[in-house]
Amino acid sequence: MTLRENLLSAAAEQFNQYGAKFTLQDVSKSIGISKKTIYTVFPDKESLLYAMLDETFKAIKQAEKEILDHPSYTIVEKIRKVIIALPEVYQQIDYSKFHTIKERYPKLFEAVANRIESDWEPTLALIQQGIDEGVIKPINLNIFKGMVEASIEHFLLESKEDLGGATYCEALEAMIDLLIDGAAVRK
Repeated sequence: MTLRENLLSAAAEQFNQYGAKFTLQDVSKSIGISKKTIYTVFPDKESLLYAMLDETFKAIKQAEKEILDHPSYTIVEKIRKVIIALPEVYQQIDYSKFHTIKERYPKLFEAVANRIESDWEPTLALIQQGIDEGVIKPINLNIFKGMVEASIEHFLLESKEDLGGATYCEALEAMIDLLIDGAAVRK
């Protein structure tokens, strides 16, 4: 593992404990290096946080690509999986601490929102394919996209208690179940 990878991993662990309130000293102590060594890779904590964001979204986009290319998933399975794609390594992050990003680093939070709201073309094309093939009923794709974006951003700002005890990943699962299956009991 490179120093950069070690720093990103240690920062993720510190984020899980303290949210954005962790310090570079916390990171350096957790992996047994000097704080000065961190500065050889990242000029400041905000740069480290941006790097964490970039790595997270790269991994999400890779997971989405693998889902879209998976030959045995049905269209509906692909839609479900691609919308809530979160690689296993990122499922362990305590997203209930994400509100500290918005409080301390509003530009970083804005960057997260921009990433959530971008690059929807493959997903929307997949949903349109489902509509064309009759496995998804005709829906307004812009409204669907807006509902998912708003839900994800909302889940990032809520505590586990505010989500009825659900984790971020569980909230994503519940959201996609409601969007795909609806709430009505089918007889």
